[in-house]
Amino acid sequence: MSRFSIELVDARIHLGVEGSCGGTSFGLHLAANEIQNKNRVLWAGEEMPHPQRFSQLFSHVPLTESSRFHAMLFGVKFERTMNEIILACHSLPGLSLIVLDDWCSRQGHIEKDRLEQIRILTEKIPSGIGILCISKGGIQMKDGGDKEFDVRAKNKMIDIGFSTAVLMKSKDGYKRIFTQDGDDNILEINDEGYHFTGSSSA
Repeated sequence: MSRFSIELVDARIHLGVEGSCGGTSFGLHLAANEIQNKNRVLWAGEEMPHPQRFSQLFSHVPLTESSRFHAMLFGVKFERTMNEIILACHSLPGLSLIVLDDWCSRQGHIEKDRLEQIRILTEKIPSGIGILCISKGGIQMKDGGDKEFDVRAKNKMIDIGFSTAVLMKSKDGYKRIFTQDGDDNILEINDEGYHFTGSSSA
């Protein structure tokens, strides 16, 4: 099995995650990839990553390199946090990825002001830096009783310049399916992260 990775240079990815699927762990996995490649990562979330899970996902990264992971919490004013991120992008050498974990409400419509701040962020950061926005999605019932995963504000994020990706549980619940650009990647999880095991149709 190979360690899973995706292209993140200048990427704009809006990741919709099924509940209890490991979206934060997936973001940390990609962050560890970048840091292993001698880059820096800027992480922002409602909570700091769990120390034990962070240690597991970064266990293959030399301790001295872990200092390339910079984390902050979303403040009361989302706009202020975005401004701090923009400033950091212009001062941190080697920054390659921004991860915004649970950057919006966990259900219902995504707030208009947050969408606007994401748009501003994409316009004001230097080239070469990828953005990964992780948000909870949900299951919608389609005509005929079929189920479809709903990525909230999908079209609005596309208008801003983001591609859409989805992380869901496999039918047996033991693996994860990461879908991007119509490609389904079957991933196996262990303490160190996500490993590619094959592709399949949705």
